[in-house]
Amino acid sequence: MEKYQRRNNESFLDWKLRLIIDKIEKTSDLDWIEIRDLLGLECSPDHLRKTAYGIYEYKNYIDEKINENINDEKVFKQLELKKLELQKEKIKVQTTKLELNKLLRKDARYEEFWDRVQNSIETVESPIFQEVSSIGGEKIGLVGLSDIHFGKIFDSYNNSYSTEICKQRLNILMNEIIEWIKDRNIVELHILNCGDSLDGLLRVNQIRVLEMGVIDSAIEFGRMMAEWLNQLSKYMPLTYHHVKSANHTEIRFLNVQAGSFPDEDLEKVIINYIHDVLKDNPRINVPLYESEYAAFSINGKNILAFHGHQHKGKKSETILKELQILLNIKIDYMIIGHLHHDSISTVGESEFGNIKIIILPSIMGSDAFSDKLLTGAKAGAMLFEFNTNKKGISTTEVILN
Repeated sequence: MEKYQRRNNESFLDWKLRLIIDKIEKTSDLDWIEIRDLLGLECSPDHLRKTAYGIYEYKNYIDEKINENINDEKVFKQLELKKLELQKEKIKVQTTKLELNKLLRKDARYEEFWDRVQNSIETVESPIFQEVSSIGGEKIGLVGLSDIHFGKIFDSYNNSYSTEICKQRLNILMNEIIEWIKDRNIVELHILNCGDSLDGLLRVNQIRVLEMGVIDSAIEFGRMMAEWLNQLSKYMPLTYHHVKSANHTEIRFLNVQAGSFPDEDLEKVIINYIHDVLKDNPRINVPLYESEYAAFSINGKNILAFHGHQHKGKKSETILKELQILLNIKIDYMIIGHLHHDSISTVGESEFGNIKIIILPSIMGSDAFSDKLLTGAKAGAMLFEFNTNKKGISTTEVILN
């Protein structure tokens, strides 16, 4: 009988329900009289039995409703999951549309950019060529220039710069080159541009130091450089080498990390612009290099030129050795820009003389940034004379401010 007694913490109603439900479900040995007496009820056993069956039916009804609610809740949850899936799909479609619109806008900007470049291309008329003297042997000249940063305007402690000053410096350089090739009896000329032709737009605060927009700068610089080379070709045939990658001309979205779009570079636009503008001049050759490294030879000496930003933090000697392995070539002269000051160092020897690393000065010269770092140097260019009868090269430094 103990199992039929009221349990601890069990209410009278719960006890009553337990006894009558067990009786109806035939899990109890008690009869209705015993249940009535155990509960202390003042009613007949028959009345208790009828009431118990009514309570039992009501209990089953409540249980069914609870199950229905549970099923409804499951259905609701399933609907919510479906709703979430639909929302995800909607977001995916929206994201795809956003990306598509972004690409369409990008393509439209590129088309507009190329339209402006193409519409500005007009071949220049070749000048009246002067006869080239061959007195003094087969001497070939190389003019090294870099970091022109066309479009930038500023005043610093020891320098001022603008597009007009840039043009003046290139005219000074042209006069120096003409004097040099006549004095040294140069019969063939190479011009090397090691990049950062424009100042570009790497950061928002550069907007205040740009004299014109980046696209306008690219077109204006290409036109100016083509005319400069055209005039120089009066005096002798020349080859214009131009590296196709630099940090300031890399097309990047504002605040995007450097090197994120290495193949999108305005140097490529400028090179092709110059190539097309000068295509009718038989004295000018503009090779279009496939990689970021411009590799060519003068008098059997192998020259590798690039801007220099690609190998930040590495020693020049290490870069030269690694590039010889990577490109599977022998390098006699490695020529770079980027650092805005000139330097020539010997790092080995070969059958043609010493292996040298040459750092070109900048046409722009020192600015507020270099003043802050105390690394400023004069604006300039370098002239190299290659003589077939001698090993090594002769070097002339040209100061432009």
